Amino acid sequence: LWVLHAPHHAGGAVMSMQNLQALQGSGVLVDTCMRQLLFGVGARPVIRPENAAALEIFSGVPAYRLLLEIVTGLRSAICGETNVYGQFRRAWQTALNSLPGGITQPLSPIVGSLFSDARHIRQQHLQGVGGNSYGSLARRLLAPARGARVLFVGTGELARSILPFFHTNETGAAGG
Repeated sequence: LWVLHAPHHAGGAVMSMQNLQALQGSGVLVDTCMRQLLFGVGARPVIRPENAAALEIFSGVPAYRLLLEIVTGLRSAICGETNVYGQFRRAWQTALNSLPGGITQPLSPIVGSLFSDARHIRQQHLQGVGGNSYGSLARRLLAPARGARVLFVGTGELARSILPFFHTNETGAAGG
């Protein structure tokens, strides 16, 4: 098992979409708000020198550990968030539909174990941590009184996804 991990920095994605697409045929691509990663088994793809500095390369047990920490939300900005689990599941389904069996077949037991281990860790150790969405987590952490005024700073996708959870509150948005 190998993982090419490219954490996002303040400037956004560290690899261009063109470079990602070139690597995508060799493994499963997961692109989240915090990172881009590609994982697979067998021969690791050749990395262009201009991309090498942006990548962390893992193999074997450290690669599995990284994937498990990411899938469980332990490497997320909000520890224990669950959105990334769904992103991984969608990336895996996309890989099953688009990659050759020679890539996905050897990965199937690993990904199955990854999802099983992630569910176990969430059930046994992460109850009450994170949330099913940023909105539910924000609502739980903030717990504004009914009718309280809530100001969202920013009007992006995250703000729009959280807004419905505060329907009993007076809301406003700034920025944008």
